[in-house]
Amino acid sequence: MQHRKVELVVISDVHLGTFGAKANKLYEYLRSIRPETIVLNGDFIDFWQLSTYYWPESHQLVLETLRNYLEEGVNVYYLPGNHDDVLRRFTFSSLLRFKLVNELELELDGKKAWFIHGDAYDFTMKSKLVTKLGAFSYGATVLINKGLNVLWKPLTGREIRLSKALKNWVKKKVRSVEDFQQKAIDIALEKKMDYLVCGHNHLPEIKMVENGEQSLLYLNSGDWIENTSALEYNGGAWSLYYYKG
Repeated sequence: MQHRKVELVVISDVHLGTFGAKANKLYEYLRSIRPETIVLNGDFIDFWQLSTYYWPESHQLVLETLRNYLEEGVNVYYLPGNHDDVLRRFTFSSLLRFKLVNELELELDGKKAWFIHGDAYDFTMKSKLVTKLGAFSYGATVLINKGLNVLWKPLTGREIRLSKALKNWVKKKVRSVEDFQQKAIDIALEKKMDYLVCGHNHLPEIKMVENGEQSLLYLNSGDWIENTSALEYNGGAWSLYYYKG
């Protein structure tokens, strides 16, 4: 297999260990590229729903691919999110080229990039009970999706996307001036960053933010449940990648 070279890849919200994780598609994507650096930007493993009874081979293959990358000299950064926040007690740990950090700053072709998952700036995360109930409801919807699509997709060639509609509806309802995105943007501008790279809301996006004489490129890598998306950086330019297989 010929590998496509990529300078930097950002992947977030894979939720390994859950029924909704499209680990097989992520595995194929990782096998198709040869990155120099990978940033796993939160919620990569879902410890909220992790079960000893569910860990498919495709989930293990994703981890083994990352291990192979490390052995080949690829830099891998892991930033915990809210679903894998148990790892935050071990942040600032490193092993070979693997680094576990709360947030990350990198210089990319003379510009400063700030990587955060985003949950620390999300006011809706203040109640862990509410957020865990929301995660449970979302997981249940994903399972319903799978059951319905067993019948629906062969008949129509299309998939029912209840979980995506639910996620987008909830995100729109809770947005306000206190939205984590705006909070993080304000702080990134104060830090004089050129790029702000987030995950958390499962909404892939690249947009320029202007604030007087300051400007900032906001980027979100999306997820590997609904959008199967990642951010790629090459030659001074960012792009969103969507797995179509």
